[in-house]
Amino acid sequence: MWPEQSVTNLLTKGHNVKPSLLIMSVWLLLVTLTAYCDTPPPEAKQTLILATSEGPPYMIREPVGGLDIEAVMSALEQQGYQVQVQFMSLHRAMAELQMKRVDVIVPSFAPNQEDLYTGDPHILYHPTLFSLKNNPVSLTSINDLKRYRLATFQGATGYFGPQFIAASQQAPDYYEHRDMSRLVDLLMNKRTDLVLLDRRIFHYFYQQSEFQTEFDEHHHIFSHVPAMPVFNNSDIRDDYNKGLNIIKSNGVYQAVIDKYGHQ
Repeated sequence: MWPEQSVTNLLTKGHNVKPSLLIMSVWLLLVTLTAYCDTPPPEAKQTLILATSEGPPYMIREPVGGLDIEAVMSALEQQGYQVQVQFMSLHRAMAELQMKRVDVIVPSFAPNQEDLYTGDPHILYHPTLFSLKNNPVSLTSINDLKRYRLATFQGATGYFGPQFIAASQQAPDYYEHRDMSRLVDLLMNKRTDLVLLDRRIFHYFYQQSEFQTEFDEHHHIFSHVPAMPVFNNSDIRDDYNKGLNIIKSNGVYQAVIDKYGHQ
């Protein structure tokens, strides 16, 4: 029952009300109504723009999702943010971040960047070498790659150091392809001896294809690579880090991982 209803009942039902009690009731009514009217509406959640490129199963345009996108979005949403995703090249995304036209980019593999704020790693990439079972290879180090035809993703020589660059320059054939689905075709059609690609990405495109050829995976040559989001605001980065820890403890993060398989 509202306070004004209580006062009305006292006045209209013939109760013997002392003036002091009536004054106190009216005062409480005014305080209650004033507090009710002055209460601000819930604060609107801040909307962030996340810029990324397309690269399933990490970044998927239609429908928007993927391991990179969903892990970072879930951490930010846990902290009360809303997130809009825009697709562009990662090079352009970095420029947009520095000009503060977007709030976060993903993924990044460089832990320290001037005037920007790198969040905690949200996923590990698994650089893996793939070969056909009916075309065995012998691999003990990066240097062994110089003996084989090698196909990989565009820009790979910028990720794996001088030893990889030297091996790629000495290899019988070395290809870099922007379209990573083409790498599966090259291997299955025996147009290359080895494909270097993240394990999840290779499996994704293999499952999209109609190939059933058996292949081997070589995980021991390259280390896992942590992927991180980059922000231009340290407070948002700190909120993200807190949110990431929470979704890792409450099962949300594992649900994202399980959704796309291939741990």
